[in-house]
Amino acid sequence: MLFFDFLNEYTFLYKTQIGGTIVRFVEKLAKRIQVEQTALNKTDQKSNYIINHSWNVLRSICETKAYIPEYLEAIEVQLLPIFEYCLEPQKIDFDDDVALLI
Repeated sequence: MLFFDFLNEYTFLYKTQIGGTIVRFVEKLAKRIQVEQTALNKTDQKSNYIINHSWNVLRSICETKAYIPEYLEAIEVQLLPIFEYCLEPQKIDFDDDVALLI
């Protein structure tokens, strides 16, 4: 959990320095969620530590005024692939996180 705490603090404390590179950061988190969800679909489990904490970081980013609304459209583009999981919400455990993020 320390890693994800660090990510939250880093993206918040250094928001001025990070600026537009936050979009690439969101891209990497979204891809990690996809990888983890694909692996999770092959098991009987519904939730995953990395997925849950990645969503927490994404929500924190999207609640930061330094990133939103300036980078909103670019961030949404990066999140589109994981939004598609909502088409089958019974297969994911993060549908609430998607709603909170939106």
